[in-house]
Amino acid sequence: NEVPEEYFAPLDPTGRRVDVAMRPELRCGTVDIIAGPEYNLRPQTVACRLFFLIDASRAAVQSGAFRASIEAVRTVVHSSDAQALYSHFALATFDRTVHFYNLQDGRKDAEAVVMTDLADPFLPLGPKALFFASNSAQATVDGLLNNLLSLFQDTRVVESCLGSAVAVAVEALKTTGGKVFVFASSLPSISLGACKLRSEVSAPENKPNPMLLPQSDYYKKLAEGAASNGISISLSLSPVSHIDLATLVDMSSATGGSFSMYSKFSPDMADHVKEDCLAKLCCPFVYDCMGKVRCGEGLQVGEYFGPFAPSSKSDIQFGQLAADQSFAVTLQYDGKLIENEPTGIQCAILHTTPSGQRRIRVINLALPCTRNPLDVFRTCDFEAITSCLSKQAVFKIREYSLAQVSSQIVSRVSYCLAAYRKLAANNVSAAQLILPEELRLLPLFLLSILKGNGLAPNTTTSDARMAGFRLMQDLPNDLMFGHFYPRLINLLTFADNPMLLRLTRESLDRRGIFLLGTTRIC
Repeated sequence: NEVPEEYFAPLDPTGRRVDVAMRPELRCGTVDIIAGPEYNLRPQTVACRLFFLIDASRAAVQSGAFRASIEAVRTVVHSSDAQALYSHFALATFDRTVHFYNLQDGRKDAEAVVMTDLADPFLPLGPKALFFASNSAQATVDGLLNNLLSLFQDTRVVESCLGSAVAVAVEALKTTGGKVFVFASSLPSISLGACKLRSEVSAPENKPNPMLLPQSDYYKKLAEGAASNGISISLSLSPVSHIDLATLVDMSSATGGSFSMYSKFSPDMADHVKEDCLAKLCCPFVYDCMGKVRCGEGLQVGEYFGPFAPSSKSDIQFGQLAADQSFAVTLQYDGKLIENEPTGIQCAILHTTPSGQRRIRVINLALPCTRNPLDVFRTCDFEAITSCLSKQAVFKIREYSLAQVSSQIVSRVSYCLAAYRKLAANNVSAAQLILPEELRLLPLFLLSILKGNGLAPNTTTSDARMAGFRLMQDLPNDLMFGHFYPRLINLLTFADNPMLLRLTRESLDRRGIFLLGTTRIC
């Protein structure tokens, strides 16, 4: 790229620019740059907006999921943290039709408007009537939420038009970007994105499991369109039976939206729904993101893995990118690297902050090059390797059988450790296990991943398996390890012997009291 003249500076006697101290982008590895108007994809950027969609079908009401969703929305709307992140909220319910509510500032009572054209859904209300600022409409919102509980308490409608409802919510945010948060309990059964109830079948040995393949590409295309408009779709699922997560999951996984699932929902899970909803919506985030990774000479970007929609071969789009998410990038050799000379890697994320400011976050990394493979093993990042392996597995489940995906992971780890043994301990007995110091826990976490809900052969349902894969897709390192290998302590002996226990049968005692500390993930 061409460098502006005003960016040139003379060098000091050591060969460094004289203005290094005045330019944070030259002395900091990570820097945020306020983007110019040429980076604005919209005529005007606004603060983030949040659209709630609530399943009001009979299954949701009878299981208690509808009431839990209403209370979760009430908690978020009244939260000061949420009010600081979102400028406006909107609310709609759906069963065989979609119900919108006019909560325009100044109204004492909400007005309901029903949209019945599911094949060609449209917005029956304008943005001023649909979106409300919680600090100026709290009484009206509370009244509406209370009325919804009594309005749907005796519903007999079993159908769900989830696909049409999400399409309308995306349309409402198309000009501004923002978030759609979906509470769903029923399999979408009518109109756009309708699914048939599928029976669990045994997975073939050499082909992808058909229960892990979507019934149609409707939700994938819907999600890609949402991501291109800076919209994320989050899912909070409370099914009492099969909901075909393999078809629905693309809405979340292709937009960067959050994901929670409460299988076999019961009313005692309501507090979990409320707490998780508030935590996920108030987690630090940016939205309307475009990402790109660049490499120095001798390297090129291979593949991206994570919760995004591909924009081109080199760019990725996120509806949102939150602090509790991550994505992985593989690099490939594309030429000769010069020994003892650093090579550069740069990641740039164009995004909008919750307050509506357009920024570019630039992360720079300089890594030394070496000819000695043992130096690579001594300095490798164990957490990054494990995270990358798990994310790659998620992207292969629709191309290979579960057994093949597991075998590929084991083969890659075995090849890596065999290479180290050949280089570092060729004369040691073949029966002795030799591991590099930085990768000594790699086999343990590999087995933990293989025994997780995603890849374990005895996972009971396809929905539970897809939920496991969805969590593997964007978990950051600090949450991933607590999820796959929880902390176990003996409360009776912890005061005298404060040590973590191995997750083995020998660590347990019938007379003990044990605490298993998992990462709070649904």
